[in-house]
Amino acid sequence: MISGATEEMQPALLQFEVAILFRSGNFRGRLELNLSSIDPSMKVVSQISLPIQFEGDAERASPAFATVQMQVHEEGLYWIIVKLGQEEQTRIPLRVVYQKQPTVVTGG
Repeated sequence: MISGATEEMQPALLQFEVAILFRSGNFRGRLELNLSSIDPSMKVVSQISLPIQFEGDAERASPAFATVQMQVHEEGLYWIIVKLGQEEQTRIPLRVVYQKQPTVVTGG
């Protein structure tokens, strides 16, 4: 939910943390984790890449934490596309809703 003083939504910067956890199975080595933020018109608005190390033990997990910053300019459904290497693993939905702040009138 984004709130503002105007009738129309103004561009706003969102910042939030994403935590992702993968199990390595039999794989050992390093892969690139890519997070792409997509706006409702399917345009990329931000991208992050970071390495993630896999230890090759089915019981071990490989966590990744990223701070996502994205400029939102309209209401609607945004997506965080999660790729490991070049393969899409999942999509995280993010619904943006704009609400005009109520006007408070004081005095007599």
